Amino acid sequence: GSFRSELETGAFELFLVTPLRERQIIAGRLRGLWRQFFPAMFVYGAGSIFLASGWKGESLLDEAWLSLARTALGFCTMPLIGLYFSLKRWNFFAAWLTACLVGFLPARLGMAFGAPDSWIMLLETVVALVAGFGIEQRLRNREFLERRV
Repeated sequence: GSFRSELETGAFELFLVTPLRERQIIAGRLRGLWRQFFPAMFVYGAGSIFLASGWKGESLLDEAWLSLARTALGFCTMPLIGLYFSLKRWNFFAAWLTACLVGFLPARLGMAFGAPDSWIMLLETVVALVAGFGIEQRLRNREFLERRV
């Protein structure tokens, strides 16, 4: 729901008449989201690695690093997907649910079919890049201004 309140109040149109480009608006919003959640991600990552390193088996530490890589990838990609769906004129729950499904579906399908982690991470990155491109196009074409009946 990042763009949602600005769209409803009309403040978002003010962003678009400023000398900011679409990419600058997107990058600023992403930086804000990442800075908001980075402390929690840091604590989670440091705690995971610290707890896994206390055990004698190497497999736990390897699993912790892989889990941290997956979480970090989600930390980087989910805001792009969420921003794309926040530009839709849906209610908050529908936009949130759709963003979660689109963001987590590649990982779940890849795990179900036994795909390697590198392919799953690549697929998640591609989905996020497509969403980022979609955000830029919707901003450039002002498609979000159309109201759904």
